[in-house]
Formats: sequence, C-alpha cells, structure tokens
Amino acid sequence: MTVRLKAPERRARIEEAAEEVFATHGYQGASLGLIAASAGISKPVIYDHFGSKRELHLALLEKTRDALLAFQAEQVSGETFEERIRSMLNAYFDYVERHPYAARMLFRETTGDPEVVAAHRAVIAEADRRIGSALRAEGIANPDVAAVLLRNGIDGLSVWLSDNPEWPRDEARATAIELVLGALAR
Repeated sequence: MTVRLKAPERRARIEEAAEEVFATHGYQGASLGLIAASAGISKPVIYDHFGSKRELHLALLEKTRDALLAFQAEQVSGETFEERIRSMLNAYFDYVERHPYAARMLFRETTGDPEVVAAHRAVIAEADRRIGSALRAEGIANPDVAAVLLRNGIDGLSVWLSDNPEWPRDEARATAIELVLGALAR
C-alpha cells in the first residue's frame, strides 16, 4: 500500500530533489522528469506545486538564500568583532556542509534565461547588502567592497570544496577564517 504524502511534504520532496538535480546537472541539464524521478513522484505532481522549471528554480534560489541567511543570523554571536566574524563564517560553512548543494545553487550561474539570471543576481545582491550592513556595523572601511570580496571568496571556496571532497574541511575552514580576519583587521 502506497502512502499518499500531504501537499507540503510533496513540495518539500520536490524541492529537495530539484536542489540536487539543478546543482548536479545545471539548469539546462535538469529536467522536470529527472527531478520527478529523483523525488519518487510523477512529473505532473510537480505542476501541482510549480508552474514550470523556471518557477521551481527561482523558488529554490530564494528559499536557499533565505535559509542560509536565517541560519547565519541565528548562529552569529560573540562579544568582539573577531568572535562575531568567526561565528558568522563557521555558520556559513556549517550550513553548506549540511546542505551540500546550496553553494552550487546560489553561487554558480546556471542558465542564460534572463529571468533566472536576474533572480540569481538579485539573490547575490541581497547577500552582499546584508554582509555589507554587518561589516558597516563593525566599522569596516568600504564595507560594500569588503562584502563582495568576502562573499565571492567564501562562495568560491565552498564550490571548490564540493568539487574536491578529499580536501580536509577543517583545514580549509580554519585557513579561510584566518585570512578573512587578517584582511578585515587591516
């Protein structure tokens, strides 16, 4: 006997499968059929929740960004600037380690579709704005430039680590944090 999932559970299953498929195959290589097969559902069920592949991808970009930023906000703590930056970066690394496809979804442009490209850029711009605001509150000179450099460096490292699973995570994390702290201290 097959148990029918409730709508929110089906949607979550679709999103989880789609995140992996988009991250693994890119937007162009992903198909709703592949996503449905990965989710263990039929393709028409996807249309009960999303009108198109583009709509599903856009929803995932925003959901992943919001989840990452919320997780970071919950985890950031510390009395000193260094403690807060360490906790912010550790939270980021914890999130992408727990959600291995997040970095690929958020930080690799996956399509030439103008609407998806615009949404992708908006997601990144919002992340830069939030990081810049946090750095501004810490008194960092040129916080907007520092935010872009920080995000690009950490995002690039995250994608690289996902491509190089043999690399020791703790070593990469410690090196990244020390480099960021050194740069921001100047």
